[in-house]
Amino acid sequence: MGFIVCKMEPRGPLHLGIKETILEETSDHIHSDTLFSAICNAHRLLYGNEELEKLLQQFKGKTPPFLISSAFPYINETLLLPVPKSVDFGEYSEDKKRFKKVRFVSKDIFDQIVRGETVKESVKEGNLLQSGQILLTSGEKSRIEDTRIWSEEEIPRVVIDRKTSASNIYHFGQVMYSERCGMYFLIDSRDGEYVERLKAAMRLLGDEGMGGDRTYGKGLFKIKKPEFDTVSMDLTPRGHFTTLSLYHPTKEEIPILKNGRYELVGRGGWIYSLEGRNMRRRFIRMFAEGSVFPAPADLYGDLVSVKPKEFTDHEIYRYGYAFAIPLEVKG
Repeated sequence: MGFIVCKMEPRGPLHLGIKETILEETSDHIHSDTLFSAICNAHRLLYGNEELEKLLQQFKGKTPPFLISSAFPYINETLLLPVPKSVDFGEYSEDKKRFKKVRFVSKDIFDQIVRGETVKESVKEGNLLQSGQILLTSGEKSRIEDTRIWSEEEIPRVVIDRKTSASNIYHFGQVMYSERCGMYFLIDSRDGEYVERLKAAMRLLGDEGMGGDRTYGKGLFKIKKPEFDTVSMDLTPRGHFTTLSLYHPTKEEIPILKNGRYELVGRGGWIYSLEGRNMRRRFIRMFAEGSVFPAPADLYGDLVSVKPKEFTDHEIYRYGYAFAIPLEVKG
């Protein structure tokens, strides 16, 4: 089975905040909830508030017209995916500490992992990139010249106190992708009409920008050709699943969390609304990409309300559907 793949080729630096009020820190990829929020705002600009409400109601009614993954890095034609939390590369190497740093693997290695196959041949120091955060096959590594896929830097800024006119310097973090590198996300199409609207929203976002500091021109991108290609993935039913998006379980799904292997991430931030109200969303915790649970791949998660009580203009949601991929776990 195949998924639609949307490659975002950066036209400059990005700021992807990971901690509130700490501007220096930036993420190297876009979480699915941030991506969905940006898509909804673009959908509203293109089709109006009523059409956006219809879209959100489908997600609330457990009939999502599409599912999205988080946006992960790509290198040339090689897609990178998060390492499932059930994987221990240390079993293939004496240097266990070095391979604990691996966060992303190529799709070829990921495919082997989900089928329960050994990846011993790829677990070599020479196949590591990005200071040990990326693992490729030997063949993929031989075709890549630059070992630095993205770089992070802090840009000094000056802010002037309105009362005293005193100046203060602060630093703003941004991430820059190397040439022929960028980010992509997967789309599980369930309704062709809405997928076409999603594509239109992504084209608009390319000019509007993604992430923070957009008034300075950050976050701009173009859709890499061929636009909205497809990629195949092995979805043979298996006893576990790993998620390629952030996941917020419903109360009914709590039993499958037992014996899961996961990482939790806190999600807060500010409300971005056309109404212009600058308020904080309710803080929630979600399961990180790569988390693994002992259940067959299915439709899991929800669209959770994070609207603060003081905000009355409209609902505020955070996307929490799992992009579930069947996974074979040994033992």
